[in-house]
Amino acid sequence: MEAKKHTIVMLPTDRSSMLYIGYNQLRHTDEEHKISSGGDYEPQHLFILSDEEIKEGDWYCFPLYKSGYAIKQYNSEKHFNEEPSIILANLKAKKIIATTDKSLSITKIKCNNCKQNLQNAQRKIIGYNAQCNCSVSYIPQIPESFLPIFIKAYNEGKPITGVKLELECGENRQCNCINNSHCLSPVIRTTSNNEVIISIVEEKLYNLSEIEEIHVAIMKQGCLYEEAGWSDEHERLVRLEFHKWLKQNI
Repeated sequence: MEAKKHTIVMLPTDRSSMLYIGYNQLRHTDEEHKISSGGDYEPQHLFILSDEEIKEGDWYCFPLYKSGYAIKQYNSEKHFNEEPSIILANLKAKKIIATTDKSLSITKIKCNNCKQNLQNAQRKIIGYNAQCNCSVSYIPQIPESFLPIFIKAYNEGKPITGVKLELECGENRQCNCINNSHCLSPVIRTTSNNEVIISIVEEKLYNLSEIEEIHVAIMKQGCLYEEAGWSDEHERLVRLEFHKWLKQNI
């Protein structure tokens, strides 16, 4: 199935991390030697964002008024029962769908016993009743194998800002798709380690000749759509206007 494009951002964190900035370079260590905040090192985490609807328990990211970003977990009880879509739209919030931060979990509380445990443990779930339907799941992880690629691009002054995530058919959903193509209910594909499968979005640079041809094709398509017709004279005038615009603006 075709991969879907998403934004990826790197944000500082007060938690220990394998990814950190030290001496003006982005660096990486292993799980056993995570870097804590302080001194010459600033721990970082990666987050892949989506425009998907943010629902109860989801984590989301939004820009702060002056600078930086904040990360929150959506809880309807803390949003004064206001319309979630309005609140999140005003914040310009984006749903976090994958991260290097292994602490981001989504807890589904369904019974009173676990609600009490949640309060007692200061929002850390303990003592689940084996008979209840409550559960804790973790946001899919960005694979460690992607970090050297991200680091190299960042340190060369060409940070990666977009990635593609592989998709698959939603579990137990009947979409009648063929070989995962044209699926009506796609979900992000993850490995057995709960890791997403990433490919990098490459930005193509166009020269002026290529831009001109794209412009002509768009204008031609517009004329045909409006049934206005298209002729060699139309194309000559479109190209003339294009070069006139270039002289005035570039």
